[in-house]
Amino acid sequence: MMGKWGTAHLLYLLVTAIFIIVGMVICRKANRTVQNIIFITVAIVGSFGIFYRYALGFSFSNGVNLSTLWRQTLQVCNFNFILLPIALIRKNELGRQYLYYFSMFCASTIFVSYSESIERLEWNNIVVINFWLNHLCAVALPLFMFASRRFKPQKKYIPYVVLCIFIYYAYSGLGSLYLMKYKGVSKADTASYIFTTDGIPALEILHKIIPIDFVYLLPLLLLIVPFYYWLARLFKNYKSIDY
Repeated sequence: MMGKWGTAHLLYLLVTAIFIIVGMVICRKANRTVQNIIFITVAIVGSFGIFYRYALGFSFSNGVNLSTLWRQTLQVCNFNFILLPIALIRKNELGRQYLYYFSMFCASTIFVSYSESIERLEWNNIVVINFWLNHLCAVALPLFMFASRRFKPQKKYIPYVVLCIFIYYAYSGLGSLYLMKYKGVSKADTASYIFTTDGIPALEILHKIIPIDFVYLLPLLLLIVPFYYWLARLFKNYKSIDY
């Protein structure tokens, strides 16, 4: 079983750490062509993993369910279906900054905290493997880019990243409202943290203090914005080259 901090969870963490460390070492030493192959592979695996689960339902014989896929993109980590590929676009530096500053850290939280539905499954269940791999790719891609010296967090992009976060949550909120009003989807099933905390302890605490949908998330900016500027300052002298 995938109970938190059990044997299976710890082994997943060990494999994750090894994968990221080895990948970063390879990307640091590899030439540009090999780096590009690694970036593209990670982006395809992460994006297709989300597509395979939500659009195909883990089967190639049931057709493509785009409405389910769209609904799931209202959740931060599943929006990586779109974000991972576009982060590869050479001139899309903002996409890479957003992926690093926001999506990477959001995805990394599942390594220590995930839902009870995952806890109840065996470690080799396709849902668990897919769930872990999708999030791993969202964490690995920006770190591999960073290790390659073709990316570094930049201070000047932070206001734009924060704006993108607001835009994303507006998209997520409006999409969730549409599902609740016209599709009979319950608030708990909107797959959006705007209307449900999904059992995440930190969000549960915030929602008890500020019991207003969406608004309860705003205090997180008091933590993440200074953190973003600290990261930018920390790597200010990190030597990078053009992507």
